[in-house]
Amino acid sequence: MYFTGRFGNSNSRATTAVPARMARQTTLHSLPNDVLLAIVEALEPDHLPACMRLSATNKNCREACRPLQQRVERRRILFAEDKTAGHVITNAGRTLTRLGGKWTKAWAVGTPLPSSGSVSWRMKIDRCAENEGVMCIGVCDADGQKAYGLSPYSGTLSSLSCDRLGATVTANSSAPPQHAQCVFTKQLMETADGAPSSLKGRANGAIIEMTFDADRGSVFMRVNRGSRVCAIAGLPPGTQLRPWARLFDVADRVSVSGFWTAA
Repeated sequence: MYFTGRFGNSNSRATTAVPARMARQTTLHSLPNDVLLAIVEALEPDHLPACMRLSATNKNCREACRPLQQRVERRRILFAEDKTAGHVITNAGRTLTRLGGKWTKAWAVGTPLPSSGSVSWRMKIDRCAENEGVMCIGVCDADGQKAYGLSPYSGTLSSLSCDRLGATVTANSSAPPQHAQCVFTKQLMETADGAPSSLKGRANGAIIEMTFDADRGSVFMRVNRGSRVCAIAGLPPGTQLRPWARLFDVADRVSVSGFWTAA
């Protein structure tokens, strides 16, 4: 990455010429650490992906951005140990594996998402029995009791509820009163000609990208870089959601990646 030319408007008297030794090109790694840190700090609040890419450019950038690493890590989306049953969480909170116990009580909840702005994250299906996609991946409410998720096996949106951690999960449950005005898209996966589609037989390695736009009250999903589909619309202002998943077979595994950021 290079910076060239002049600072300011060339028609303005306040224009300051770049020093001759810098006029040809100034490489990013040649900038002082305090300048690099200032650039990254300016990016971090609203453009975290760009901030992370910049910090990984080279060793000098990584060193300059080290003071931000702890702050950035606090924004990482993870699974929450205290709100998960029937699964084990590893990889510093990023990987969820079906452990055992009754399938009817399996439930896994992530860290809270912002209640304003927009946030995007991904879940990758690392391993699924028979490659069938019998699991559910999506979002739940702040209390971790009501969830909506993509069923890869069928390509449809499922609605589930769990009154308390360790209780029996109820499938196809009705939306709670606060979601009564919401619009849900049942068939989330379709072929190019509009026919229903799914990940059955090709689930392993699939990536499900989700975006929660709290200002619009909408949740979007996209599978394997396909078309982005609005799964839920009409959520009330100030709604807070969490990433959520429910795996079926023992040793099934998914991984989450993403930071809170403007989409």
